[in-house]
Amino acid sequence: MLCSMTGYGQGEYADAQGYWKVEVRSYNHRYLDIQIRLARELIFFEDPLRQKIRCHLSRGRVEVVASREEFGGGKRRVTLDDGLLAGYRGALEQLRDLLGQREPLRVQDFLAFPDLLVLEEETWDRELVWSSLEKAAEQALDGLLIMRRAEGEQLRADIVHKLKAAEGLIRSLEVRAPLLPETYHERLTARLADLVPEGIAIDPDRLAAEAAILADRCDISEELVRLNSHLNQMWGELEEGGPVGRKLDFLLQEMYREINTLGAKANDAASTALAVEVKSLLEKVREQVQNIE
Repeated sequence: MLCSMTGYGQGEYADAQGYWKVEVRSYNHRYLDIQIRLARELIFFEDPLRQKIRCHLSRGRVEVVASREEFGGGKRRVTLDDGLLAGYRGALEQLRDLLGQREPLRVQDFLAFPDLLVLEEETWDRELVWSSLEKAAEQALDGLLIMRRAEGEQLRADIVHKLKAAEGLIRSLEVRAPLLPETYHERLTARLADLVPEGIAIDPDRLAAEAAILADRCDISEELVRLNSHLNQMWGELEEGGPVGRKLDFLLQEMYREINTLGAKANDAASTALAVEVKSLLEKVREQVQNIE
């Protein structure tokens, strides 16, 4: 089964301590690029979450947003740093004496030092929290994969349709290939008849030699063999499925190269027109392949 690189999934999970929400979005990308957004206090879950994503996806830009809401706001406690307070008090009293001021120190004078008050969060059970985050992430990834597979099947159907059309045109080129040398021979004979003055005989051996050289130059059999080989590989990759986007892209590049060479060598209006149609179809297929994982 083919998968698109575009998709979205959302997962939610609640445990005894809080509630997780995970959103995953993916877009086209040459490689696997994972961007994770977590609150600062949750940053130590980034690596295991990244590994979890790598187990499910192999290509695409993946954006993950995970948030946690503590039930009851969580247990927090504010404490005063007594030692630091004494230090600040001594420094402020010394400054007051140096400035010749006699006003007593007030509580407001110490509020400019936020490090005097220490906010203590409840210690989390990391294994429990990770277990909950993992469940929410798996739910989000499942939704993402469903969407990517559905779009992948649509892409596959369109690619198959266009490849079959290209295959039919290649068959037409195979039919025309044996006719090209004779066409060149007739064209060369007619051209020489126009150029050589009347009454001067044309050496048939020399004409045959020139025709043979041109026939070799217009031989497109090798290009057709390679085109069919690449096309068969394309069918095999489409049948196998999985993360084959880069393989398909490479094969299409090679097919495009071969059809370009074939069109240049054929130098025949009908064959050139067929080659142009094949190139157009391959370009459309490649646009779709850019979306496949």
